[in-house]
Amino acid sequence: ATTLAGNLNLEGIRVAMTLAALSSENSPEENLSYLKTAWQSSTAYEAEASRAVDGNTDGDWDLNSVTHTDWDHSAPPYWWVDLQSLSLIRRIVVYNRVDCCSSRLVGALVSLHRMNSDGQWEMMHEREFGTSEAVQTIDFTDDVYLATRVRIRLPELGVLSIAEVEVLGSVLEAANFTADSDHTGPSAGGGRRSWTIRIGTGGNMYSHYAP
Repeated sequence: ATTLAGNLNLEGIRVAMTLAALSSENSPEENLSYLKTAWQSSTAYEAEASRAVDGNTDGDWDLNSVTHTDWDHSAPPYWWVDLQSLSLIRRIVVYNRVDCCSSRLVGALVSLHRMNSDGQWEMMHEREFGTSEAVQTIDFTDDVYLATRVRIRLPELGVLSIAEVEVLGSVLEAANFTADSDHTGPSAGGGRRSWTIRIGTGGNMYSHYAP
């Protein structure tokens, strides 16, 4: 087996991943981020990143379930959660702090990440969503979005406070799919090859071909 090669075109990869996602579309939607590992750029007032995945959506600071980063004069703040498995993302619901400071989320961006065939993490998609609303839902049903990690960040310096982040979707099971591609390698003179693509639960992909 080899890692995904250059002569397996991107469309072939997309087809395989789409097939995998479609096989998960009928799976029950669940909160993939609940009690998963979370971290943030810094922590103030002992308001750890894990507060945003503890299942408590109440945005009142006094209930000890709202995150809080420190003010960093050198870089904008961020928050991450690791879903631990490659997942089909359908919606992300962000619960804001409500007792004060709700404007901190204005302009915030959410991004989806997964590991590529070289073992490197890469961002697959990012969009702006942040407002001062108490509950903000980001819809991902317009396309197929597969990710293992989710990040929320501010585009500028500031403080990031989040009550809860629900990542709704379904886990993509490890599976094998086939895709054809033009063969441009040095060992044969053109033609088609059938590639088997294994999509691992961690988000990485491997392939081998039938000569």
